[in-house]
Amino acid sequence: MDVQTGYEKAIQFNFAALSGHNLIYSNTGMLEGCLTASYEQSVIDDEIYGMLYHVMRSTEISDRTLTEAVEVICRVSSLASHYLTQEHTRRNLLAEHWIPRMSDSRRYEVWTKAGSKGAKELAQERAKKLLSEHRPAPLSPDVLASIAAIASRS
Repeated sequence: MDVQTGYEKAIQFNFAALSGHNLIYSNTGMLEGCLTASYEQSVIDDEIYGMLYHVMRSTEISDRTLTEAVEVICRVSSLASHYLTQEHTRRNLLAEHWIPRMSDSRRYEVWTKAGSKGAKELAQERAKKLLSEHRPAPLSPDVLASIAAIASRS
């Protein structure tokens, strides 16, 4: 895992997303031409997917959303204010602003005081936490029945 792995995967996943794929899983967590699987790389790949899905998803553009936005722009400009005090901003911020789990964009001094952890260390911590704590919900009986039906056709 290194910088080259990151930019190669980001570009590869980006091409898939830009070509219209809504399911990108190829080589998730894989290194060395799929000879090695890495929990840490899986976590980093998930971060890349999250960025891409956020960018590729559609933002609602309608008469309602445009009217609300123009009203806020007019209100803020007439008050010589800013958008952070507006209910519209608070209501839409989390939907429109993607917050990564693995990337650390804090100032250097703050990052250093917090332990100077890079992507690999943060990914190791997240992978260990997921492996020890994550308990996926069991599949529903109807899904299990569908799987069994498909498997019996083979």
